[in-house]
Amino acid sequence: RTTIPFDKEVNSTSDNFVDVKIGDVIPYIIKTQIPSYGTAFIKPVFTITDTLSTGLELEGNVTVKYGDTTTTATDANVTITTTSSGFTVAFQDAYLTGLAGATPAVEVTYSAKVTTEALDNATYMNNKAKLTFTNKPGETVDRDDITRHYTFSLDANLNGGNHGEKWTRELKKVGVKELADVMRDHFE
Repeated sequence: RTTIPFDKEVNSTSDNFVDVKIGDVIPYIIKTQIPSYGTAFIKPVFTITDTLSTGLELEGNVTVKYGDTTTTATDANVTITTTSSGFTVAFQDAYLTGLAGATPAVEVTYSAKVTTEALDNATYMNNKAKLTFTNKPGETVDRDDITRHYTFSLDANLNGGNHGEKWTRELKKVGVKELADVMRDHFE
């Protein structure tokens, strides 16, 4: 018995995309490994499903790399089904049982675009991937992994006000201590 890894993350070394804005395209990668299916397994299941949250839309192709094979389309071993709100990658049972004990690594890469539905989203967007696989003959289990992204906007009167020249004419993001100092200065 082995533990099946299942990790979903942003596929970028330069930006983790925690804070996003409308129009951003976020690259993702899902990494896992197909378990060893012996002769006792009849019609094993190994399916990866990703459901994009409101505010994210699938952008471009879903690429599946398994073993030495890379594909963006359904082939004899894997079926790829996509919609604007996610995808499913399902490995064929004949392929799984034909591996004869081999446990190939699987990587699914894709991108999602932040849409206007994410505007003024005060809570995070959950982007959930799920792995459903046969763990013993006749039984499947689920594992999932989630990425979270935040969008928000600030509504402010950038022209300020004329209150003894205490208000600034620009929008500033300040921490709690700095906010206390600004408020104290304003009300003195």
